Amino acid sequence: MNRNILTRTALTIAFGLLPAAAHDFVLTSATDAGKQTTVTGLYGHPGAWNAPDLRRLIALDLHTGDKDEPLSILEKAMVPKSSALKLEAPVADLEESGYAAITAIYDNGFWVSTTGGKYYSTTKKEASGKITIKKSSRNMKLAKVLIRGEDRALGHRLEIVLRKPPSDLAAGAKVPVMVVFDGKALESAELAIVPLDGVLNHDTPGIKTDATGMAELPLGKTGTYVIRVSHDVPSKDTEMADIDSFSATLVFDVEPD
Repeated sequence: MNRNILTRTALTIAFGLLPAAAHDFVLTSATDAGKQTTVTGLYGHPGAWNAPDLRRLIALDLHTGDKDEPLSILEKAMVPKSSALKLEAPVADLEESGYAAITAIYDNGFWVSTTGGKYYSTTKKEASGKITIKKSSRNMKLAKVLIRGEDRALGHRLEIVLRKPPSDLAAGAKVPVMVVFDGKALESAELAIVPLDGVLNHDTPGIKTDATGMAELPLGKTGTYVIRVSHDVPSKDTEMADIDSFSATLVFDVEPD
């Protein structure tokens, strides 16, 4: 993947503002002159990357061709000495044609917020009686980087699917995407798209999916983009948390003509 980095692109289209920009887990990839591909994991969000925790990365899978089962590269993941703000893993035996994507699951654990705006990394059960709880959640971060080919759903609970190959996209175009949750189209999911080195926060314009889970997102210049979406559902274990919170990201390149 060509990791051309863009300066911040202003999205001036009159859509709603993204209600929140919580931390996400994002994957990118790069291929060197020797055709060795490396996948990188970033935690946080564009404009404010933080150090990811390798212990929270519970899946890192390579999907290629028509294979039903992905290849796990989780054991290859490491924190490079050159930077504590990312994770890296080499990708072996990546063919030069056909579909290729890498996915990750990052378990961000339990969090409790208070009426005073403070956050604690603990469960509702442990915090009860000790602090005034405003919100409690279990948080899962789901990531995908599309390296090559036409995207498809790969089985994450919450997933963004690019409905047009990146090779068919151009600067200034609209990006058609579909959001699925538990294998079904997700209506009214709010998406945001920014350059990988852009800024994603509560002021970022958001675009909602329609009844079929579809939305069209605006592109600026060519380069590397990240799309993110989040979705909350009531927790099945209300003793531990009120909600299960999911966020998903999709990274892809738009190449120059």
